[in-house]
Amino acid sequence: MRVQYPLVLSLLSVAQSAPTAETKADFSQLFSEAATSKIWDTARNSLDQLPDRFPDNVPSTGADTGQYIFSAISAWTSGFFPGSLYTLLERNIKYPSHFNLPNNTPDDTYAQLLSLARSWADPLHAQAFRTNTHDMGFLIQPALRKDWELTGNQSSLDAVITAAHSLASRYDARVNAIRSWDSLKNKRHSISDQNTNFLVIVDSMCNLDLLFYAGHHTGNQTLIDIATTHAHTVRRDIVRKDYSTFHCCNIDPATDAIKFQETVQGYKDWSTWSRGQAWGILGYTQTYQWTKDPSFLETARGLADYFVKRLAAARHTHPYVPLWDFDAPSVGGVVPPRDTSAAMVAANGLLLLHQALQGNSPYYDQALRIVGQVMDLSLADPSVGWESILMNATINNNEYSNTPSNNTGLVYADYYYLQFGNLLLQMGYV
Repeated sequence: MRVQYPLVLSLLSVAQSAPTAETKADFSQLFSEAATSKIWDTARNSLDQLPDRFPDNVPSTGADTGQYIFSAISAWTSGFFPGSLYTLLERNIKYPSHFNLPNNTPDDTYAQLLSLARSWADPLHAQAFRTNTHDMGFLIQPALRKDWELTGNQSSLDAVITAAHSLASRYDARVNAIRSWDSLKNKRHSISDQNTNFLVIVDSMCNLDLLFYAGHHTGNQTLIDIATTHAHTVRRDIVRKDYSTFHCCNIDPATDAIKFQETVQGYKDWSTWSRGQAWGILGYTQTYQWTKDPSFLETARGLADYFVKRLAAARHTHPYVPLWDFDAPSVGGVVPPRDTSAAMVAANGLLLLHQALQGNSPYYDQALRIVGQVMDLSLADPSVGWESILMNATINNNEYSNTPSNNTGLVYADYYYLQFGNLLLQMGYV
């Protein structure tokens, strides 16, 4: 049986062994007025971007420094900002003592927040029919699943189920996997022939939750089997023996032979891209929660232990805020870019893994250590006009990338930051 501790008491054990920076972290910032206001203000002030454009990233240089860059709704990131609004709505409904927004009465806040969340989520319904991307979980689940669960909106559940079938259409029984990318074009590759190439990436593990959710809601075993089979294929072809991960593999669909295993967003093919490792932790933990297959629990633990081991071995300041790639070198004594999105994805995965192990694990303390150092290093000062909650994220810093980008705010880093706070509340740790 899981033992619940107040957050302030559990932090004592963390602080005893953690770097000095962590002891300064104020975990009330997870539920701060400043964080809530950033999401609220962006939602209200950017309604003119709808229905076609959604918050994506916040650059640290150039004319748009500190301001959100908006991407087309087709971008894989478009579900996260509406998801953040629904995360706040959930907090407002279930945990009002941890929802902070100035100058609003409770009734007004709920009505306004639901209206904003629906305004940003409604355009996503049409995205549920897409079969040209594997990112259906990222696009649909953060907002529309929450809309169904919090308000009973049947059209949102219908969109979730439609999206699951759209994702399942990308499954190929010859390779026992869902196709992640239809093509790969950068300074290294120009791959577009789907008859001879089948690209699978580790990120795909976090889209399987959509299939399990829809499969169990509708009694569709095919959706469940596709998700389970894909997870086994990723274990075989992307997870290394030491539980580090490749980012991408290319499979010959005619022979099921691996054509290459490499990275598209990390440092080198042999290295470990930290956000990819984090996607694996979260995705395999979710998959274990649905299947109770011990091989998935073993994989989730192996990935988590590798992630934390690499953090613990770092010798720079705030070592638990991961480098964008664990193997990226310092140049001239300068620490490589960090990735707070990798930190927050991993922290959520570690917390769920701790729950799956019924509280008998080191992963709760490790998750708090990561989040404490993220807050100490990377919470953006509201007074400087930085629109995202967090800084110090990396989109892609690979040498072959057509559009490298680091030291940014990222909409999904903020989403997982807010989600982490809600998970702590749901699990009774605050």
